[in-house]
Order: sequence, then C-alpha cells, then structure tokens
Amino acid sequence: MSSPLSVIIAAKDAEQTIADQLDALLSQPWPNGGEIIVADNGSCDSTVAEAERFARSDIAVRVVDASSVSGAGHARNRGVAASANDYVAFCDADDVVHEAWVRSVTAALNDTPAIGGKLEFDRLNPDWVVGSRGQLHAVNDLPSFDGVFPVLSSCNLGIRRAIFDEIGGFDESYLRGQDAELSMRLHHAGVTMGFAEDAIVHYRMRSGLRSIYRQALGWGEVQHRLRRALPNAPQTDHKRILRSWAWLGTHPHLLATQAGRARLAYVAGIRVGVARAQLLERKQR
Repeated sequence: MSSPLSVIIAAKDAEQTIADQLDALLSQPWPNGGEIIVADNGSCDSTVAEAERFARSDIAVRVVDASSVSGAGHARNRGVAASANDYVAFCDADDVVHEAWVRSVTAALNDTPAIGGKLEFDRLNPDWVVGSRGQLHAVNDLPSFDGVFPVLSSCNLGIRRAIFDEIGGFDESYLRGQDAELSMRLHHAGVTMGFAEDAIVHYRMRSGLRSIYRQALGWGEVQHRLRRALPNAPQTDHKRILRSWAWLGTHPHLLATQAGRARLAYVAGIRVGVARAQLLERKQR
C-alpha cells in the first residue's frame, strides 16, 4: 500500500484564500489517509483561526508555528519536520488544488521520488493577467532552468520524505526561488524528478502592476544567483543581456493594453532583478 500523504501549506496573511484551498483538499478522496499541516509564517490576520476551523475534519488539519524565521522556505521546512508520513506534498494558501490532486500526487510518488504537476491559470485569474505572462510553465512536462535542470514548483510539488531530509530541505537563505534551488540540488544528486499530469493546481497570479514587478524583480535576482551556483558557472553572456534589454525598447505598443503593460512590468522586473544581483556581486568582490 502507498504511504499516507502529508500536505504542507506555508501561509502568511492568507485569511482571504486559505479556506478555499482547505475546502478543495478536504472535499476529495485521500486513498490512504493523511494530514494537512498549515505552517504559519507569522500571520497578522486571522489565517490561523481560519485554518483551525477545519481541525475537526476526517483528515487531520494542524497549524504549526513557523514564525521564528521569515520566509516560505522556513515555513515549509517546519511543516515537514512536524509531519508524520513518508510522502510529503506542498501547495500554497492562495491557490486551489484540483479535485484529484491528492490521489494523483500519491500515485506519482509510488513510482518517482520527486514530482511536479500541472499549473492551470484560467480559473482564478482575469483574462488580461493570464495574457500578460504568456505560458509560464510547460503544460506537458516540467519547466527547465536554462535547459540545465528541471524545476519543481513549490505550489505543486511532491517528494518522498527520506529524499527531502537527505537533500537538506529548502535553503532558507533564498526568500524566493527556493523550489528552483531545491530542484538544482535534486538534479545534481541524481534524484529522478517526474511530471504528474493529473496533479493539477489552479494557480493565482499577481494582478497589480506593482506586485507583478516586485515578483519578477525577485525572480530575476534568483536567476542570477542560481546561475552562479551551477557547477562550472557560465560566463556572463553580454549579448544575451543586451538583447533582453532591447526587447523592452522594441515593444512600446504593449503600453496600449492592460495585459501589455503587465507584460512589460514582468519583463522589466526580471531584467532589473538580474542587473541588481550582478551589481551587488561586483561590489562584494
């Protein structure tokens, strides 16, 4: 028989959305039982109270205090440390898992030690937000980081507990991109990562220009850090950098639409994030 599943939800100030995620998890079959652990990373709203409303469910729902260190990586690590099962999975407090997610993740972990699933963008987002970002994630396979290693997204990730512990969990020094960094270590350790097509999560995107830009800024900084952490880190491709900046100057027509402005904000955020990380690196030499 498969192991029961421990589902970890890192949460901070998620009172508006966490009930939808817990409802989605608890309304579907859990083939071998399991538990849900909400790792609260210092919420100032009623997130904890919202989660505790589900404590009497057939599947155990527990809240653990993960507020000692700021960051989703710490919250997820704290959730895993409190878990009781050999299979663990991660989803986010502002998304909604599909109706067969638990069963699909569990079945996939029977065959593969670490898995990612499909992200669906239309259900929780306005059309203009979806159109602003393009297809961010591969729909039939795991996305790739620079063609070097596959990336498991922490909002839809399953892993065997023994592998997670052996690899050292999430690197808490990464405030963003912890999942990509974990994927890099899994790849270099020779751990097989698979794609569970039926493990679907309805993903909620950022919808304000400022929040889109800030998210992209952080991802740009992480991209540079990950590239520098790769074995035989590649030399800076100056031509590629110039082309990426030139893209912004050759697409002024995007300013005419809401989706276009959001697209420009996202691309600009990544470019600035990479540049800022490169500048900081030079100053620290």
